[in-house]
Amino acid sequence: MTSYIVLSPPGGIARDEKNRFIKDGFSIWAAVFPFIWALTKKLYVEALILFAIELAIIYLSQNPDLEGPATAVSLIISLLWGLEARNWLVGRLEKKGWQQEAVISAPTLGDAEAMFYGNAAPAREPPWGRTTTNKAATPGGTAMALGLMDYEKGRR
Repeated sequence: MTSYIVLSPPGGIARDEKNRFIKDGFSIWAAVFPFIWALTKKLYVEALILFAIELAIIYLSQNPDLEGPATAVSLIISLLWGLEARNWLVGRLEKKGWQQEAVISAPTLGDAEAMFYGNAAPAREPPWGRTTTNKAATPGGTAMALGLMDYEKGRR
């Protein structure tokens, strides 16, 4: 399941429709287009740093001896940014006064919203299936299981 971080706006209430649900985890778009992704999320300082690093990598890759290592460093930076980009976004919002309300594990964003606002249970059955109660395992149950005695009546 996917985790969603729920943030409420500054001065807002916990269960407001202006809350933001940010998916926690790897962002493919942040990994493929790190500079553009950072700009679209208003992470201007981070975008500037990413742009400077990419310019340095492009400059170093012009040397034939450094072309392979420069490409490897570029891929590593893109992967790391893809892994941590959403955490940087959450950090930026928290610096602006947004409050973290909850972390919800749900299969989809709609399910996470329904769980947070309490409108409904998850739309899908959990992947582990439904739980059933065993009458023998419940207090006061009359069924015997593997030679265990009924403790309410005691030994006779």
